[in-house]
Amino acid sequence: LALAGTLLQTLTHNPMASPSLLGINSGAALAMALTSALSPTPVAGYSLSFIAACGGGVSWLLVMTAGGGFRHTQDRNKLILAGIALSAFCMALTRITLLLAEDHAYGIFYWLAGGVSHAHWQDVWQLLPVVVTAVPVVLLLANQLNLLNVSDSTAHTLGVNLPRLRLIINMLVLLLVGACVSVAGPVAFIGLLVPHLARFWAGFDQRNVLPVSMLLGATLMLMADVLARALAFPGDLPAGAVLALIGSPCFVWLVRRRG
Repeated sequence: LALAGTLLQTLTHNPMASPSLLGINSGAALAMALTSALSPTPVAGYSLSFIAACGGGVSWLLVMTAGGGFRHTQDRNKLILAGIALSAFCMALTRITLLLAEDHAYGIFYWLAGGVSHAHWQDVWQLLPVVVTAVPVVLLLANQLNLLNVSDSTAHTLGVNLPRLRLIINMLVLLLVGACVSVAGPVAFIGLLVPHLARFWAGFDQRNVLPVSMLLGATLMLMADVLARALAFPGDLPAGAVLALIGSPCFVWLVRRRG
């Protein structure tokens, strides 16, 4: 999720871009809510993960299409606005679904908060092919991402095939976020806050920012999960709720520090 957030912020040249802001999380949440409410039998495991990933993927493709994300001259502001609009629409439908399906409301609400307290080793094996496939490709694109980070015109002048690079980044983001959200839920602040922390400590060279983002994302999620378990013992508290409590003031501090 942290790696996907870094890619999205580089792609859109917008420090506020994240999987949650661009509608991917809300699309996955809507798909899960509809499945839980409409399915005559409980859906779990790989089937539920696949459905959540497909919901996030469809939402992302709609945002990219409506916001002109596949065009050569991409309007980053239009892309963000499309993501905000679709996120609001999906979340409204999710709330309506929860009101109409009260029997499944608690489980869906818990998943929406985000966390890994109910994860198993099969989830690790499920994510492993995604990590092995996507992460090396992202790291190989670091130099092109550095040029894209300067400006689209600079990258184009220096020989970067912008339409192809954007398509690759979009597919990588879809692969990473779809897999992670299907397991951990729509954890918002990982994709938004961690890229800022990575650039704060590692500079703007993507060869350093990308691996640091992955390490920071994993560390922050682990710390939030441990803190959530400690605070709610012997009960259970979603790590996403702790991340929101910690991430909000930290993000405000980062924004003020950078002016």
